[in-house]
Amino acid sequence: MACRPELSKIFEGLLPYFADRNQIWKPWWWPKGPGSDALDWGLATVPSEVSDSLTAGAPRPGKNARRYEAFAGSVSAGAGCVWLLSSRPSMGTFAGSVGPLYSALVNEGVGRGGIVDMHITDLAKFRGPDERDTGMDEHLYRKSVGCLLSEYEATKPSLILITQLALAKLISPKSVLAEARRSWAADKVTSPLNELLVTLESRGRPVPHWRSPGFAGAMVRELQDAMKRIS
Repeated sequence: MACRPELSKIFEGLLPYFADRNQIWKPWWWPKGPGSDALDWGLATVPSEVSDSLTAGAPRPGKNARRYEAFAGSVSAGAGCVWLLSSRPSMGTFAGSVGPLYSALVNEGVGRGGIVDMHITDLAKFRGPDERDTGMDEHLYRKSVGCLLSEYEATKPSLILITQLALAKLISPKSVLAEARRSWAADKVTSPLNELLVTLESRGRPVPHWRSPGFAGAMVRELQDAMKRIS
């Protein structure tokens, strides 16, 4: 599975933030499997500090390393894929983040010839200590949702699954994102960002976080319902 250049280019725009010493929380997006080097994030030649930041906790090459085959992350899914939208990348390990999600995808794909083509992404493109808006401001959200809009246009998802935490952040009237949306909606330059979030609210099918026991079952039900609607 190769990275799609049009998706990789979106995240190249986040590279300057790695060198910004005032930016404590660094960017992160989902790699394709196995996520062991920068190429899996869609990057060719990058400074070692960028690669080290992205791949921290990722599996190292070896016969026992999990390959996460067919895991598209944010850089490989094709047009018409399924979206899974979460709220914010954590500071956890690669295996802790990708492992449970990949296992659910594999289990769902048993007997169906492989896992579903899924684009995994986040509302915020900057890591944080938790799901809250620590360190996030209007500028970082504008950059994040700008990436998200480009991802949406590049993938044209057929189904959008959204974690309950991400949905809560979208609809909360008191969040940093809510305040940003009010200013975006009033400006014709930034209004497309708010329009995208309105679309995600209306199209998104809420599911638990993938580390929750109910995620796999909810994902299967939504995928099956989507297939029925298509047929």
